[in-house]
Amino acid sequence: MLFLFWQDLNKTKRFLLLTSGLSAFLYYLTVQGGTSKIMRLKRVSIIQTYLDSILDRIFYFDLFGYVSPWFWMPILLIIGGSFLLFRKDTVFIKNSLLMLATIFGSFTLFYLSSKYPVYIRPKPCHTFLSAFFWCVYLLYLVDHLFQRYGEQKIPVTIFLVLLCTVIFFDNKKHTDKYTVNPLAGTEAYISAIHTMEQQHLEKKNQYVILRHSTQQHHVMHPWVQVGSRRPDAQQIFPGDLPTHLQSEFVSATEERRPETLK
Repeated sequence: MLFLFWQDLNKTKRFLLLTSGLSAFLYYLTVQGGTSKIMRLKRVSIIQTYLDSILDRIFYFDLFGYVSPWFWMPILLIIGGSFLLFRKDTVFIKNSLLMLATIFGSFTLFYLSSKYPVYIRPKPCHTFLSAFFWCVYLLYLVDHLFQRYGEQKIPVTIFLVLLCTVIFFDNKKHTDKYTVNPLAGTEAYISAIHTMEQQHLEKKNQYVILRHSTQQHHVMHPWVQVGSRRPDAQQIFPGDLPTHLQSEFVSATEERRPETLK
């Protein structure tokens, strides 16, 4: 996004900007593992899923579910028309490009993440930033339109009607907005962790593994190692614990966190 201010930079800053950008790009191309998988951008299926998701989840606020690629036309007309209409307003152009870069860039991070295979479809936490800046961009555009055509009552009335309609149907469809149902058994799991922490197993060079297996998410089973992190630490199993410390979360298999194996 810094390239938007290219004309305002001197030769030294331009060189540093180009060098930094090229270095970062080459790093992401050569890195193995980690949390970023930039080579996914070479897969047509990923790009297709990305374009479909950003269209219906961001630009149309997830109001219609899956929408045809033809629905890109109104979006492109809005963006292209705004740039054409305010082409002489450099501040508007730069701010719009920054917001659009944030919309596309922040949504891209989900598809480059190593957690993508776990979710496949983006969750609200993955779309929040892009959806927010899309709303900001639309309001920013409307503000400039009102400054130029504010005296015309018909366009203003049409916009207000459309805005109220979108808000109404959005609230009607997304009734669980601002709420998330916690995983079943989460409170009991946290309580079991707290109880084990009070035993100070690290003083005895012992540890216990607490695993939370849920039916809601078969792939994701959170687990934690409580106690000593030393490589020679002894694991405690359910049969080794007194009755008041017994719980369904205590793992019966021998395992430990990867960092303790180093």
